[in-house]
Amino acid sequence: MACPDCGSSDLVEEEGMAICSSCGSVLDANALLYPHEFNPASTNYRRPQQLRSGPNVAREEARKEQRAQREAAREEERAHKEAARNKAREEERAHKEAARNKAREEERAHKEAARNKAREEERAHKEAARNKAREEERAQKEAAKAEEVAQKRARERDAELEAEAALAVRWRELAAWQQQKARAKASQAPSQASVQAAAARAAEAAAQEREAAKRAAREEAELWQSRLKEQQQAQLKEAGLRQQALLREARLRQAARQVATGAPSAYGSFDDAYKSVDDLSTDELVRHVLAQAECPWKCLFLAPHAPPDEVRKRYKQLVLRLHPDKTDQVQAAQAFAAVESAYQRQRMIRQ
Repeated sequence: MACPDCGSSDLVEEEGMAICSSCGSVLDANALLYPHEFNPASTNYRRPQQLRSGPNVAREEARKEQRAQREAAREEERAHKEAARNKAREEERAHKEAARNKAREEERAHKEAARNKAREEERAHKEAARNKAREEERAQKEAAKAEEVAQKRARERDAELEAEAALAVRWRELAAWQQQKARAKASQAPSQASVQAAAARAAEAAAQEREAAKRAAREEAELWQSRLKEQQQAQLKEAGLRQQALLREARLRQAARQVATGAPSAYGSFDDAYKSVDDLSTDELVRHVLAQAECPWKCLFLAPHAPPDEVRKRYKQLVLRLHPDKTDQVQAAQAFAAVESAYQRQRMIRQ
């Protein structure tokens, strides 16, 4: 059997009907099985009105309704699948968009955090540099001021010494002249020769006295100048020591400030260099304390952020180990004094 519309032989029979799979035409199976009855040229031809009457019409209507229902079901299924696909695409698109937005936000937050961190580090570095420059400038000004005061005092002392020496010379000359005058009056002789001899002797004595007075004044001035030079050298040495102490205190304050702000310290990492005091012998302990006497925290075997209780505990431990009455080490007294100084300095820095 073949479809009269398209000629395809792929037909599906359902309840007296034949459906073409190629073109979808619905045919009567009787017309295919008995073509002579449906052929107008045949003697057994039946009119279409006769075919459409009776149970054939009901079956055809039922088949049409079933086909319509199947088409509606297929359309509904197709619409449902299309809606599901669209929903899946929308969800996938929304998920991808959310992932991209999240990645952009995370990247933006990471970049912002990196920029803020870089700004904070740069600000801390600049602040530390400015503080260091201010401390050094203040220490230099104080040292220059101390040196200027010492020089001024030295000049004033020189002027006083010169004035005193000149006054002493004048007083000695006056005393010599008065003595000469008194001797001249007392030793007046009747003869002109004796008067001249006495005057010569008096003049010579006065000259000798003046020379002795000048020599004594010169020696006294030299003595005062030597004392003044020694005093100036002592004052300059004291000013230099004061300047070194100010610079050292400035470096210590800067180190403490850098530790408090998280900036890198000039003394390096104290936690990495931390050692237990009990692991060192007395000689090693004394050598370490004297070598690290400039930094109070290194001298006490502590980090700058150590709590006060730990500082006091370590101080007592070092005092018990380094007290001159507790050990016979030669430099124990110096190490003990260094520990005392380091403890006091770290207390001043913390305040």
